[in-house]
Amino acid sequence: MKTPLLSSIVIIILVSLLVIPFNACKNPGCTDMNALNYNSTADEDDGTCISCQTKSTEEPKSNGLIGDNNYNGGTNPYYDSIIVQYSMYTYFISYNSPKCGTSNCSVTVVAHNLVGKTITFSGNFASGLKDTFFNSITIPPYGEANLGVLFSIPSTTACSNTFINFNQLGYFTYH
Repeated sequence: MKTPLLSSIVIIILVSLLVIPFNACKNPGCTDMNALNYNSTADEDDGTCISCQTKSTEEPKSNGLIGDNNYNGGTNPYYDSIIVQYSMYTYFISYNSPKCGTSNCSVTVVAHNLVGKTITFSGNFASGLKDTFFNSITIPPYGEANLGVLFSIPSTTACSNTFINFNQLGYFTYH
């Protein structure tokens, strides 16, 4: 005849042998389904989840002036006058992980017409890495034109307006 104490000890040992392996077989990993490195087989979050976060840093604004140098036989009333004032806005866009995207500089120009007639002109937006050309920029009298985000150029640390230029090409047309 078995003693109740011995039976209890045997039962505790058997239960322990069954429970310990299940607790010891945890699979650590990222358990956040929205993370880039989600691991569907992980059953224990190990703190390695990567979620994308974007940071946009505005660089110092750059301003410039464009004059009309077209003499046009002496018929141009705006010859040798400043016609357009512009502001260039540059943003450095970075990510918390290279898996989320490539950091870059994003550039926008707002051009202001300084004369009492609608003007149209062509121009380019130039950097050491990329040029963007645009035709028929039209700005109403004393109004402005937001040229929008003209381009983004790859960067790893920051942007600088010192290597980006906005230029008028050809002649101004007045309406």
